[in-house]
Amino acid sequence: LLDAGGAFPIEGKALIRVGGADHIRYLNGQLTSDALRLSPGRAKSTLLLTVKGKLCAPLWIWKEAASMVIEVDECLLQATLDRLERYIISDDVTLTQVPSPSPAFHVFGTGRSPDGSRIISRLGVEGYDSGSLPDGLLQAAPEEREFLRIRRGIPRWGFELDATTLPQEARLESDSVDFDKGCYVGQ
Repeated sequence: LLDAGGAFPIEGKALIRVGGADHIRYLNGQLTSDALRLSPGRAKSTLLLTVKGKLCAPLWIWKEAASMVIEVDECLLQATLDRLERYIISDDVTLTQVPSPSPAFHVFGTGRSPDGSRIISRLGVEGYDSGSLPDGLLQAAPEEREFLRIRRGIPRWGFELDATTLPQEARLESDSVDFDKGCYVGQ
């Protein structure tokens, strides 16, 4: 798994579609990553923070047609929706929970991704999400996935991350914060 890569089922995730005429401007005021700089076909790690700069939720975000999709741990879904809704005042923004495709697998470290697949680095190496398990890949057991996560320094909510964590305490600023995009809640 360390050398050749593999795959694992994606579990415990929820999706939120953010749409409306002001969705990009709104998200740039809420999230630590710049929604304007998102590359098509690529997910970006980002954070939702409190006004004091502590974590509400670590997220993934990507473009999809005329909207953005946010992926959040299921245990943080309602808190994330509540937090995002709190700051929709006069913006034309809609938040819609999207059913997660099931079953879905994350393929990592193989050095190849099919055309049209969304690139995402869930374990600190480039990978992609697939609706089915590709043939010939090792499937990582939960304890193996946890070993890879820890070895690559990927913090996880409920383990190394909680509502008292500042992004710099978990070294999240290198991948999840764009310091030159302008102001956002918690900055």
